[in-house]
Order: sequence, then structure tokens, then C-alpha cells
Amino acid sequence: MVYNNKTDKIYDVFLCLLICSFFITIKTFSISIGGFTLFLDRIFLILISVLFLFKIIGNRKKMIETSNVFLCLITFYAFYVFFSSFYNGNSSNDLKRLIFYIEILLIFHIISVSKNTKFLNRILVVLLNISCIIGFLQMFGIDVFKSSLLYNLPKSYDQMQYINMIFYRGTLTRLTSFFTHSLAYGSILSIAIPYLVFLYKNKVINSFVFYITISMCVVNLWYTYSRIPIFMVIVYFIILFIIQVKKGNRSYLKKVMYFILALTIFSLIFGFFIKNIGALMPDGSFNQDISIEQRFKDYKQVLNEFQNKPLLGYGSGAYFQNTGQAVDNYFLTILYENGILAVISFVIFFISIYLFIKNKRSGQFSILFIFVQVVIYNVTFDAFAFWEFAKFYFIILALSQLDYKGKIT
Repeated sequence: MVYNNKTDKIYDVFLCLLICSFFITIKTFSISIGGFTLFLDRIFLILISVLFLFKIIGNRKKMIETSNVFLCLITFYAFYVFFSSFYNGNSSNDLKRLIFYIEILLIFHIISVSKNTKFLNRILVVLLNISCIIGFLQMFGIDVFKSSLLYNLPKSYDQMQYINMIFYRGTLTRLTSFFTHSLAYGSILSIAIPYLVFLYKNKVINSFVFYITISMCVVNLWYTYSRIPIFMVIVYFIILFIIQVKKGNRSYLKKVMYFILALTIFSLIFGFFIKNIGALMPDGSFNQDISIEQRFKDYKQVLNEFQNKPLLGYGSGAYFQNTGQAVDNYFLTILYENGILAVISFVIFFISIYLFIKNKRSGQFSILFIFVQVVIYNVTFDAFAFWEFAKFYFIILALSQLDYKGKIT
């Protein structure tokens, strides 16, 4: 079926609404229907899938490429849901996990078949800036959200536990902006920063937008106090600096020095005006964190208990239900809850992502580094347990593969 330019434009408008809804849906809008939560982004995803079905399935090459990434993972969880419904009698959590991966696949595919890269990427950059502004408001403790329209939108029970903390919470602990947890927000910012460099290098955004956005992301990232994401961003800039110096790009050295100087001055000036700056600074526990010791205890517990049900585990969500805490390692979480076969399917899943990137963008350092970040985050904490982080990663992965000038750049 042939689509004209008008149809493509309408399609991109819906994609724009989908990406926008991703940012505001986490805490602000959802409807529960028969135990299934319809977030705002899920509503737009369903609308796009129905209204543009022929466009979505029309590009068979794209469909095969994107489906192959998720094939093993979704196949495993489809069988797992079927098995758990007979064996355990309750497969609701397993079904939610399966639906989530199908949802990410749909997001990944429908963005991949778009033809307007610059429009969607610029919308994403605007939304990142808005998220950072929300983060700044959090720092100042400005509570304007409750009086806005978003506060009165329908919400699920899970969202209500976050809604009253969206601004003021940051003055007491760490920044969250639109998202459910400071670590989720920090992880999103940490992969957004290399992606901004990627967009700048491909001339999708100009230097003014690039430096403003990346500065805001770096400041917000620091105040999330997400240590692994902060560390990975530092590593990224060091490697990028070394690559540029080896290429003989001396002008890059000056740009980096000016950027660091401006960012330092901005941070000092901004920090001076924060009312609750003392509360934002990490206390002694930040440097002597018992979470590392606790993590190893959790890891040992998972490995010991996993041996009782090694093949298919205890069921999705079982570890939190049994212990009241997370494992802080997504692979071990999957091992405990869904067994060794699930871990194998996840390893194949990440290998498939890597092959997809290499086939599409060989030599694109920033995109490959983001992939490394995602793998490390899933090893050091439950990165994909934060569904907003998983969605954001596949949004930018899809956008990074799009056609800018008639060919993949």
C-alpha cells in the first residue's frame, strides 16, 4: 500500500504525541481496565497500531530487522506465560512482563518506519530540556504541579505513591523529574548525553541547542546522585576526548575546556541560589554506602534459592514479593524469577541488539557506548525493572537508525 506525504506527516504527528506521552505518562495518567493499566503512551501506541497498520507491516525488511531483536525474548515469555498459567495457576505478573516486551517491540518498530528523523529527534531534545527544567524546579522546591491540569488526570494506584513527591521530594533526597525514581532518571540522562553528541555530530541539532541541553542534563544527572550513570558519563567523555585527540582535532580540546569552565561556573551560581542546597549534598552515607554489602548478600541469596527452581524460577515479581526489596542486578532478578532459560534468552536479546547496531551503524561510537551502558546498568542494578528507562533506550535506538539524507549516516 502506497502512502502519500500527507499520511506520512500525520503518522509522524502521532509518533510525536507518543514520544511526548512517554515523558508525562509515568506519574500523571493511566486508566485501569480489567487489571491492565492503560498508560497514556499505551493509548497512543494502540491508536497508531490500528490507524497505520498497513504502514507498520508494509515495510517487511524493517519488520524482520526489529522483530529479530526481540524474537527469542518474546518467544520465551510467551511459552512461560502458557506454562505458568497451568503450573502455578496465576500468570498475571508473567503476562505483564510479556506485554511490556511486546510494547517495547511495537515502539521500536513503529518509530523505525518513520521518515522524518529531524522532527522526532528535535521533539525528543525539547522534552529532555523540559524534564531538566522540572528537575530544576524540584531543586528549588517549587510545588506547582498539584495545581496543574496533569494532577487531576486519572491515575493508577502505583502512580499515586509518586504523585505527591514529584517536586518537593527532590529537596529532601534526589531528583526524579517526570520519572518514578532518581536512578531511572539518572540512567535516562546518562544515555541521553551520548545521544546528544550523536545528534550534534550528525547536524540534527545546532551547537547552541547542544551545549544548553547537555549542560542541563549533566547538572540534573549530578543531582540524581546515581553513581554508576555518573561514572559512565565521565568514562564516555574521557574516551571521546582521547579519540578526538588521536584524530588530531585540537579545536575539540578548546571546546571541552570552555564547556567544563562554563558548566562549573553555572553549577556554582545555580547552587548558590538553591534554598535547600544542604539537603541536596550527599551525607556521609553517600561515601560509606552499605548498599554494596547488601547487594552481595542479595546476590548470594538469589544464587542459593535459585538452585531449588533452576529451570523456570519462582515467577515474575516473586523476589520483591518474598523479600520486599530488589536484587539490584536484572540478570539475577530474571534468574530467580524466571530461571536459567530466561537468562539465556536475555543474553541472546542483548547480542541481537549489538548485531542490530553493528549492521546499521558500524563505527558510531556514541550508539555503541550507550549499548554498553545499558548492559552495565542491568548488571549493577535493575535497569530494565524501570520500564521508562527500557522504553527510552529503544526510542533513541530506533531514532538513531533513521534516514537523515536518503541513506543511513
